[in-house]
Amino acid sequence: MPTRFIQRRAALAPDDISKPNANAIFIDSDDNQLKFTTGTSGTTTVDAVTETQTQTLTNKTVDAPVLSGSVTGTYTLAGTPTLTSPVINNATGVSALIAAGGTLAMTAATHSGRTIALDTAAGSVVTLPASTGGGAIYRFLVTLTATSNSHVIQVANATDEFRGFVVQDASEATAPNIWWAADNDDTVTLNRTTTGLAAQGEYFEVVDGTSGVFFIRGYSQANGIEATPFSNAVS
Repeated sequence: MPTRFIQRRAALAPDDISKPNANAIFIDSDDNQLKFTTGTSGTTTVDAVTETQTQTLTNKTVDAPVLSGSVTGTYTLAGTPTLTSPVINNATGVSALIAAGGTLAMTAATHSGRTIALDTAAGSVVTLPASTGGGAIYRFLVTLTATSNSHVIQVANATDEFRGFVVQDASEATAPNIWWAADNDDTVTLNRTTTGLAAQGEYFEVVDGTSGVFFIRGYSQANGIEATPFSNAVS
């Protein structure tokens, strides 16, 4: 195969003309930039690649960019760019633990893959986003024992429900109970006694596995006459 070369010459060389299905490509001797001609004379050239200029992508598809560490330089997306599945690694200043406070209305975009801290002494009430079956995973950890009211995990609407179980232990001397969600159960309540102590360390994981259904598993403590933490409370 013959070797091809790109010439280095003045931008307005006499033979810098475009031909059918071919454009003259050269390195401009004035600014050392790679250029190609766009017309029938040498008066119009376009920068192909520059090292320091701002790059503009017009009506392009940027597929699955991966940003790691720091990103430098200036990049402009003009027109109608399409960004597909961006992945950002090594993000700083983003905590995997989100405080629920007194109430928290969750969204998949913000809370999927994160751990929600049930962190309020007067009880934290968290509401899941509507189930779509998209596979989002939500985790809940009691980080502060409730001293009044209850810690509650519930669905957003009456068409969603839980399937799964909670392992509940009242004493090291007795076997734990396993409570299974019944049909249409949509709420988990830790009432500080029989359905769960709402105590530090209790943990639940919820998966949006099928549209209208959240699959749940959890671990809690209880005292008194133990009872299921599940109920059908969302109307």
